Amino acid sequence: MSDNAVLTAVTALQAGVTGLQETVTGIHETVTGLNETVTGLQATFTGLQETVTALQRAVAATRADMTAVREEATSFRVAVMSRFDRMETRFTEIRDDITVTMGRADKAHNAAETSHDAAHNVRAELRALTEEVSVLTRKQRRLEAQVHDLTRPGPL
Repeated sequence: MSDNAVLTAVTALQAGVTGLQETVTGIHETVTGLNETVTGLQATFTGLQETVTALQRAVAATRADMTAVREEATSFRVAVMSRFDRMETRFTEIRDDITVTMGRADKAHNAAETSHDAAHNVRAELRALTEEVSVLTRKQRRLEAQVHDLTRPGPL
């Protein structure tokens, strides 16, 4: 082979090697870019994991708050119902007191109006007294129940 042919072959090989070097350099740059992208994705994934963890903590805290709100609502409902019961008892007591007072007033009024008819006066007085005793008996039973509730031993 002649020197020219060898020189041409070497030049061609050098050009091929240079082309391969450029290709390898391009591949190396691409791999470096991909590594940077993967690193960026890993950082993003880590950030997302932290966000999910924070959201899970927030959901757990919200659940705890909802449980507390339910418990407070139940306590409030019990307190309101207890208050209503006490008010109902007090209104019943007031009604009974008014009934007794009005019974006495009616008895006195009837006695004044019907003083001329003794038999009628006795019947009216007996009706008024019967109503008064009935109201007082109900009141006594309520008081006995209250005393029983107060003296009953509580839950252990």
